[in-house]
Amino acid sequence: MTRDESPSLWILVLAGGLLWSMMLLFAYCPAAAQPLVREDPDRVLQFAHHLLDEGDAYRAATEYKAFLFLFPDHPRANEARFHLGKALLADGRWDEAFEVFRRLAHAPEPDPVWSPRAALQMGETLLRSGRPSSAARILEEAAQRPGWEDIRPRALYGAAWAWLKARRWDEAVRTLDAVDPHSDLRGVASGLREEVVTAVPRLPRRNPWVAGTLAALLPGSGHLYAGRPKEALTSFLLNGTFIAGAAWAVSEGYLFTGGILSFFELGWYLGGISTAARSAVRFNDEHEGRWLELLERRWRPPMDAGLRQVPGMMALRFRF
Repeated sequence: MTRDESPSLWILVLAGGLLWSMMLLFAYCPAAAQPLVREDPDRVLQFAHHLLDEGDAYRAATEYKAFLFLFPDHPRANEARFHLGKALLADGRWDEAFEVFRRLAHAPEPDPVWSPRAALQMGETLLRSGRPSSAARILEEAAQRPGWEDIRPRALYGAAWAWLKARRWDEAVRTLDAVDPHSDLRGVASGLREEVVTAVPRLPRRNPWVAGTLAALLPGSGHLYAGRPKEALTSFLLNGTFIAGAAWAVSEGYLFTGGILSFFELGWYLGGISTAARSAVRFNDEHEGRWLELLERRWRPPMDAGLRQVPGMMALRFRF
C-alpha cells in the first residue's frame, strides 16, 4: 500500500479486524462462561468441609447448598444437610440453621446418624440465639426419643446447661440427676451438679423489693443497696434539690411554683423507686452471668463431643 492511497482503506482494514475479534469473542465467551461442572460429589463435599474447618462459614454454606442442589439423592446428602446447618450456625444465621436442623431431625425417615445430631444442634442453636428455656425443652424431648440412646446423655447435659442459662437452677439439677450413671458424662454431670448446689445459694443477691422500699424511705439508699453508688448520689441530690425547692416555694407563698416543683419531684421519687428495684435485678444478673461464664469454661464441652466417629468423616482438612 503506497503513501498515495486513501487512509479510508486503513480504516476498513481496522474495522474488519475488530469485527472478526468481536465475532470470535461472542462465539467463545458463552462456553467459557459456563459454570464449572461439578462431577465428583465427594470432592464438592470435601471442599465444603474444608471451608467450614477453616472458619469460612459463609462460603461453606454455599458449597453445601451446591452439593444438595446437584446431588439431592446422594448417600451423603444428610451429612451435607447437617453441616449446612453447622455453617449457618457458625455464620450467626440462627433461624436458617434451626430450620435446617429441624427438617433433618424430624424427617419422615430419620437418618440414624444425622437426625439425632441435628436434634442436639437444634438445642445449641436456640441456646446461642438467646432462647435457653426452649433449648432445654427440645433437648429433653430428644433425650426421650426411641432409638436415640446414643445422644441421650449429651442431650440431658445440654438441657441442664440451657436451664442454667435460663436461671432455672432446680430444673438444671433435676436434669443432671437424670444423666445415665454408666455414661462417660456422669462424672462431669455430678461435678457440675455439686458446684451448682453449693455455689448458687452463696451468690451475692439483692432483693428488688428491699431496694424499692429503701428508695421510698430515703431516695438513693435503694441504689446504694443495689451496688450503684453513683446513681445513689444522683438520686439523693436530685430528689433533695426538688424537695428543698418545693418547701422553700411554699414557705414563701409561691404556691403555684411549689406545686410545679412537687409535681416534678413526685416523678423523680417514683422513678427512683422503680430504678432501684431494676438495679437490684441487674445486680443479680451480672453476678449470675459472671459465675456462669466461669462455670462454662470449666464444665461445658461441645454439644456433640464424645459421639462416635462417623464413617467417612475421619478428616476434614484438605489441600486444594
